[in-house]
Amino acid sequence: MSNWPSEVYSKTITMVKDGVTYTHKKATMLDKDFVLSCWDEAKPIANRANQMTESQYYDLIIQRSLAWPAPGKVPIPFDGHSAVVLRADGIPVGTHHARVRRLEGESNGDILVDKSYTHIHPDHRRKGYFKILTAMCDHSAFAVYNISKSSFAVLDSSIAAKKVHTALGAEYQSSEQTKEFGEIHRLDALKSTWESRESDGLTYSVSSEYIPITDSRWATPAVTLKTGSRKWNDI
Repeated sequence: MSNWPSEVYSKTITMVKDGVTYTHKKATMLDKDFVLSCWDEAKPIANRANQMTESQYYDLIIQRSLAWPAPGKVPIPFDGHSAVVLRADGIPVGTHHARVRRLEGESNGDILVDKSYTHIHPDHRRKGYFKILTAMCDHSAFAVYNISKSSFAVLDSSIAAKKVHTALGAEYQSSEQTKEFGEIHRLDALKSTWESRESDGLTYSVSSEYIPITDSRWATPAVTLKTGSRKWNDI
């Protein structure tokens, strides 16, 4: 892609809770094996819809996240991804990615977030990490990027996800029956609701760096995006 930036903006959010240090950091190609191991019964739908392998779809997410800029510098128009990995005391435990867009002439220039997917590795479930990752994603969206809402879907079969989003005040939009996943529920997380929770009493710190585009952390196979389809090419 000729429009890749010369440097990639990488943000890290750090939070300490009950003596454990959590980091919410931009995902790279070095995280690929871990992220793929998190995609199980709730694999991102797009990898099937576009007839991609999971490996190819992850490469695409990383490529689309390369141009995601620092707060206050998101251009109009913009269409990309945000992808992060959650670590607890340095150990990767979960991952999140979402489509992020800014459309000309729509939503007053707001950043739109949808197709959001949150996954905790099977070895680290039932430890509260889903709620922690969701809270850190909320902080990134609402406090750091000043986004007004984030839209996502939850599987009806995911009891833990439904409990977390209920506790965090997600706003219900609709439900639908799907052939592959059964019933899913579409929800919005709102900045106004997050503000009323006052960050749940947690304290976050934010650091960042710019990493050259030539760094091996961004080395993905070449991909050509075409209207209505995605064609993968070997390097």
